[in-house]
Amino acid sequence: MLTIAVSILNYQASSATIACVQSLLAAETNDENEYRLQIYVADNASNADDQQRLREGLAGMRHVHRYSHDANLGFAAGHNQNLAKILGNSTPDFIWLLNNDCLVDPQSIRELLTCASNHPEVGIWGGTLLESDGETIQCAGGCFYSSWVSSYRQHGRGIMLARQNQLDSADYDYIAGASMFMPASTLVSGLGPPEPPYNTQKHPWLNEEFFLFFEVFFLTTRLPPRSTPFPYTTLFRSAPCLFPGIGYGRRLASAQR
Repeated sequence: MLTIAVSILNYQASSATIACVQSLLAAETNDENEYRLQIYVADNASNADDQQRLREGLAGMRHVHRYSHDANLGFAAGHNQNLAKILGNSTPDFIWLLNNDCLVDPQSIRELLTCASNHPEVGIWGGTLLESDGETIQCAGGCFYSSWVSSYRQHGRGIMLARQNQLDSADYDYIAGASMFMPASTLVSGLGPPEPPYNTQKHPWLNEEFFLFFEVFFLTTRLPPRSTPFPYTTLFRSAPCLFPGIGYGRRLASAQR
């Protein structure tokens, strides 16, 4: 049976994190033992009340591992700590870095596995993120970065989900950090060496010089170049998932083919 290790960070958002984990476990149940999830939730030094709510909310959930950091480490260092625990204690087939404000539709994991299994040469897979209305695309898998003005553009932003198949093919510069699904081998042996100065940090995956955002871009630059382009992207392909949500811009993951 395939094993998927999911890395999730929490900071002052225990309700969202608990709902995210519940949606993952519901998807696992829906897929009738096609895979096994191991969910690693790290709290980035939330206040005591939020940590208590998180602890109580996750108590008794199967295959859920909860940790607390002494400080808010941010996205890169927080996930790096989780990845060190994942790869140091297990040998998963796939690793999924997932934002805690995402809710996962029962079909999404199956679709990600189908895409990744059919194309093992792809290093990182993204999903289609939806706005809270469940109909408007926030990001169809990946983003484009302009170094001239230091800005980014999300592929398909503002397009209605019903028009998703009309989006043009695109060579992303990087996968949206809210959902990055990858073979474990990408992190174990599939990345080029980190560049200075973060070649001296303890964990080699995400660049801890950045607290948020640019670490995802620099991770993808370390993937090897592809010789044969995909219909959608050269280095990455957007798995057919969608992410609407509720509250403060949360996203729900659903699958569509």
